[in-house]
Amino acid sequence: PESSPALLTGGGSRILNDLHIVVNKAGLDSRMHYSHPAFADPRFSKNLSQAELEEIYIEGLGSDDVFVWPELTNNFNPSMKAQLEKNGGITIRWILGKHDNGHDRHEPEVLHLAATNWIQRAHLAPGPLLEPPVPEYIHAAAAERQSWRSFKEDGSDFRATEDDPGGAPLVLLDGDSIIDPEVLTVLLKEKAERAGIPSPKVQVFDGLNRDQVIEAYKRAKVFVDVNFPGMELGNIEAVLFDVLPLIADDHNGSDRDDYP
Repeated sequence: PESSPALLTGGGSRILNDLHIVVNKAGLDSRMHYSHPAFADPRFSKNLSQAELEEIYIEGLGSDDVFVWPELTNNFNPSMKAQLEKNGGITIRWILGKHDNGHDRHEPEVLHLAATNWIQRAHLAPGPLLEPPVPEYIHAAAAERQSWRSFKEDGSDFRATEDDPGGAPLVLLDGDSIIDPEVLTVLLKEKAERAGIPSPKVQVFDGLNRDQVIEAYKRAKVFVDVNFPGMELGNIEAVLFDVLPLIADDHNGSDRDDYP
């Protein structure tokens, strides 16, 4: 990747780590150049040493091996692909999101694996789509409707928390949004005062641990996301808690297959 692996803490890195873990759980042997500690499972995450990685580049893949390239990898090129595949192994370009820097251009000789219908069509990418990798703990928390149902009905049942003693209705703002959360807070407060309803609290959806994520989904009424290049898993998870996604009519946000 272009960035230091230690800095890759976004959704793309998380999902790639999740794929790595699932493959190992299935009894296969998956290795990562860098398994991020924030997403690693000590039982199933396995790193490649630098020497092992260099050996693969020199000797090529084995005939049954698969090499997955993230879409932002800057040294993916036809000569490297040919070197890796000389023994019969295959390489796959993982296209999780849409970018404007040329890294995600369609290359006829490359097998692309797309995250959304919109990206698949944009790249003429063959093969199945990636299923949204919603973690099991999210499904389990969403199934406990009695623990969050009252938050969705009106503002009167919102409970106070340590971070928010007033228990205001919650609006989640995706972490990569270009919207200023302070400006959005002021605008929503003005609208709420005119309507005679409780003023909502805006929370940036970023840097939360597992318990904080679940609590945010339980309390939120709206998930705002206007920067929409890829799978955008937060929207998909939030819907399971009856959170209304407010999304941009752009990229796959405008795709009626991805978001009917």
